Amino acid sequence: MLAVGELVQLGSAAVPGLVGVVRDTASVARGLAAEALAEIADPACADDLAAAVGDLDEEVRANAAVGLSRIGDPRAAEALLRTIDDRQDLLHYPYTASVHALIALGAPALPAVATLLDAPDPVTRQRAFVVVRSVVEAMPGTGDWQELWRELGRYEPGAGDQDRAVAQWQAWIASHI
Repeated sequence: MLAVGELVQLGSAAVPGLVGVVRDTASVARGLAAEALAEIADPACADDLAAAVGDLDEEVRANAAVGLSRIGDPRAAEALLRTIDDRQDLLHYPYTASVHALIALGAPALPAVATLLDAPDPVTRQRAFVVVRSVVEAMPGTGDWQELWRELGRYEPGAGDQDRAVAQWQAWIASHI
């Protein structure tokens, strides 16, 4: 981990070597290289990070998506949605690297995140709703969260039939973003 920190401190000078590692090496090294690229956030590696979002290793995918977000790349939101279940935050369930990054994107991420409120996997739905709640609670003028939650159908990610509540949340997001 110390080596990753030292590479991050090198900044853009380390990018070519790190990109080479992300493309070629064992998955542990690729994941760490993608993490370093995400920390450096050099726009020159955006295409390599976008390609790494399709990697077989979830560490590489998640770090690449977070890197796109930190760069401000227009592909970031889609990459974060694709990797919302990758690289769990072991101390803060149900958070993942992408959940944290989507929350950091704020309100502009909500329309895309709202599409996951009816995802087939209940854990994916839960993660999407964590993003919605965190962002909405931070938005000025949204009032009391519990009241809004009740007003919009008492959405529960693990519950069965949530179509009405999902539609209400999606409509609310569309009208407030």
